Amino acid sequence: MDDIRVTVIDGPFTGFEALLTSHEGDRVLVHVIVFGRQVPLELHPGQVRIAGTTSRPRDVDIVTGSHAALRDRIAVEHDRLAETEAFRFFLDRVGTPECDPAAEWDGYVAHRDEVRARAEARKQAALERFGRELAGLPADEARRVVDTDPAYWLPGRAAAAEQRERAPEPDAEQRLLAAILGEAAAEGSAAEEGSPVDRAGERLERARMAAEDRDYERWEAARSEEERRAGPSRGNPSRYAYARAAHADVSLPEERGVELAIRSTTGISDGPIPPDALTAVDGLRLDLYRPADLSPLAQLPNLRWLALHSAVAIDVAALASILAPMRNLRDLTVEAPVDDLGPLARLTQVANLTLDGTLVTDLSPLAAATHLRDLSVCDGPLEDLTPLAGLRLTRLFVYRTRVRDLSPLAGMETLQVLGLVACPVRDLSVVTTLPALHFVNLRHTGIADLGDLPERVPGVTFEGVGELAPAPFDPSTAATTAGPLADEPAAALLAEFHAAGDDWRRKGRLERAMLAGRRLDLVQPIVKDGTTVAGLFLRDGIGDVPFPDNPWDIPADDGLPAALTRVWAPVAELAPRFVAAVRDRTLALALLSRDDGTTALGYLAWYRDDDGSGALIPAPDSLDRFADPAIDYHLSVVVGAAPHHADPTARVPLLAGPVPRPIRDFWAIHHVLKPAHGDSVGGALARNTLEFFQDDTWSMAAKRLGGLPPDRFIHSVGRADYDDYVLDLDVLDGAGNPVVATWAFKEWEVGGHKQFWDWLDSTGTDLIFGP
Repeated sequence: MDDIRVTVIDGPFTGFEALLTSHEGDRVLVHVIVFGRQVPLELHPGQVRIAGTTSRPRDVDIVTGSHAALRDRIAVEHDRLAETEAFRFFLDRVGTPECDPAAEWDGYVAHRDEVRARAEARKQAALERFGRELAGLPADEARRVVDTDPAYWLPGRAAAAEQRERAPEPDAEQRLLAAILGEAAAEGSAAEEGSPVDRAGERLERARMAAEDRDYERWEAARSEEERRAGPSRGNPSRYAYARAAHADVSLPEERGVELAIRSTTGISDGPIPPDALTAVDGLRLDLYRPADLSPLAQLPNLRWLALHSAVAIDVAALASILAPMRNLRDLTVEAPVDDLGPLARLTQVANLTLDGTLVTDLSPLAAATHLRDLSVCDGPLEDLTPLAGLRLTRLFVYRTRVRDLSPLAGMETLQVLGLVACPVRDLSVVTTLPALHFVNLRHTGIADLGDLPERVPGVTFEGVGELAPAPFDPSTAATTAGPLADEPAAALLAEFHAAGDDWRRKGRLERAMLAGRRLDLVQPIVKDGTTVAGLFLRDGIGDVPFPDNPWDIPADDGLPAALTRVWAPVAELAPRFVAAVRDRTLALALLSRDDGTTALGYLAWYRDDDGSGALIPAPDSLDRFADPAIDYHLSVVVGAAPHHADPTARVPLLAGPVPRPIRDFWAIHHVLKPAHGDSVGGALARNTLEFFQDDTWSMAAKRLGGLPPDRFIHSVGRADYDDYVLDLDVLDGAGNPVVATWAFKEWEVGGHKQFWDWLDSTGTDLIFGP
């Protein structure tokens, strides 16, 4: 083939010019000139483009092959012109004194609005001319006309080139050398100060924050006493979407999980998301709990990885159709109850595929997937690896599946890592035919004798030899209990518990035995001081103590299953996973009378260590099984406060609106739900982030949120060790309710936006009951 010069646009050699020497299927071979020497590289077509164009070898038709795409390109280039010319305001000021950053921001805003208006008028003229003169031409001819006069049709390109000339960035070799040397720079050097573009961006951000500080101080000083009484102590929530929106009084509106995830990633809270923000997204995690519209993913042309976790089945064919044009996509995770992989065979650009928690039994759609390097098919009914025989995998994981026969992998020259955790495999002789293999995980397979394999394959590490998987419980072996523990052994158990002192491991084991004792006086010490157990329902009903009158109207002799159903019935369809966890994890329900006169429910729930193998421990089938010291169970007391009924018509100053409907519905069951270890769900909406950091300036509080306005986020609907879960007053669900965002306060980041019930069904469930 004729020599073609390309530019590498993805990976560690980004920015390098290269010579395209071959192109076959989804692999291109290029030679890059690095420090004067040619380096051969094998890349994917999505990682290169023809030098001097915006087209990749296989993407020409996708980028410019239609009138609509060409028209969009013209529009994007005019928007790029506006932003480039606006940014010049700060680029021209690099190295000059910063006397009044807030006034500088005002000047920038005026300049930005002016250049945007000019660029918009120019864009409309170009699009009208396109419609008159080019829309009737064949697409290729229209493209040639546009390319012959880029200054008119594609002005953003010229503006960007001029900016690079005026403020050059480090070239590709300089960036690579900096990466090799750890990006070290001498103190006071130009490299340490950053490029002119970096310094201009930092100056812009300082000016923006200074202006926000000034404007907030002016607003605060101008507030009347009446306005102060009607609002929070600091901040102005009336400027956010929740104050303006119509509230439909619907607790669970239509599903918008994909859109919310994209908005959370781009930081665009409302309105159309700009194309440059969408093209900047290279990875996305989706957590879905209801049937979802996946089509918004098509707005993300540069995705490199996607992790899709769904509690319900998804349309795999629709997903594959959306992802097929994304030539940069390398890593795909699908964790959902799906059983057909056929459509995913189209995704020949994907190198790493994870299919965990699926119903997949047939891997034949992957038989021709020679592009795959890493494959994970875990936690499912998979048995047959035959379709993988011709692949060139480097890593394969089939944890907790039914795989027995490894012979289809024989002779796979590239396989380096093989994960077989909890598989019923017995014959490992295939490893002698895998020349690249260096690691095999055998945990919980029960294989204890490797014979002479270690001598035959001395370069292979076998992990977990001899570790047995927990055997499933045999119902016929369940202990039968005639009644609560007798007085004498109960007294001995209590004495041992009090003597345990600060030995928390010993105390934990004793607490499990005390609960299995089925006596109120044994359960009382498990609950915190200052609380009296007034009633008790146990899983098997043996030892129940009737409930007195209570705020949940639980009858005296309701029993555990009926009581849990009664309490959580109002939200069972809104948060099915959470309510299922309440039923599955609760071994006993205690009615608690507190010294302050309030009443609460205590959920005595089991959990297991989150060590990666905990999922292998079956749920306890009885209180006696739970007390078995040989099984690694733990007991948590989750306290649910009495219901709190908020007035749906009352305006809350902190919110500039009423308490959102989903919060009211949760509060009507428990105002707050809190395990003993410190995490929580619910509780009062007490302050915004500006009030949270009451001694900080606006700009300092905003920095803790990644630069977002600190009076926009309300604390809290949940708390964990390193995260706070806040209401975002500027991102609303379909009924006008603020959604929940995760504030990682140590990283100063906000993201992960979800509708309240979707958040409770995912994060909230793990906060209260663990994995």
